[in-house]
Amino acid sequence: MTHSNVVLIGPPGSGKTSVGQLLAERSNRRFFDTDRVIEERHGCSVSEIFAEHGEAYFRQLESNILDEMSNENWTNFVLGTGGGIIVTPGNLQKLEKLGLVVCLFAPPSCLLDRLKTDQTRPLLASGDDGSKEKRLNELVAARETKYRMARYTIETANLAPDDVAAEIEKLLCISDSTTNEVPSG
Repeated sequence: MTHSNVVLIGPPGSGKTSVGQLLAERSNRRFFDTDRVIEERHGCSVSEIFAEHGEAYFRQLESNILDEMSNENWTNFVLGTGGGIIVTPGNLQKLEKLGLVVCLFAPPSCLLDRLKTDQTRPLLASGDDGSKEKRLNELVAARETKYRMARYTIETANLAPDDVAAEIEKLLCISDSTTNEVPSG
């Protein structure tokens, strides 16, 4: 069995966008990023949406995108999601209906290193490095159980984006697997 769609979930900084773009290019699929789709439709950044309307409103916009993709039978794509998309009840099931769900994961220390200069993440944009580290640890701890519900998890801390994309390509060829963890290395 092959999957025409791949859905990437995971914490901020885990590589969903960079890996997703590479995978789409390598596998002749379209790439979509839920955050970019929302920004394009609303004419402002995710941070601005959070500031003006709050997190709950943004999470509803994410759910609406998933509903639209499902209802319109979008095919042959790689979807990079926002780190908190799995917080909304029912979204993981929606993602599973869209395609093969793969969690990209890395320890908070690695994520923080990747995100140090990124001011576009509304839940991590303000504060010094110490408060960002604390907030990131809290986010990962609160969401990790849901992230790990993905069919597969790839640890990205010591892998280049190209290597992660190659691992996902291998997963696309696997059928009826009961494993939830793909060894890295």
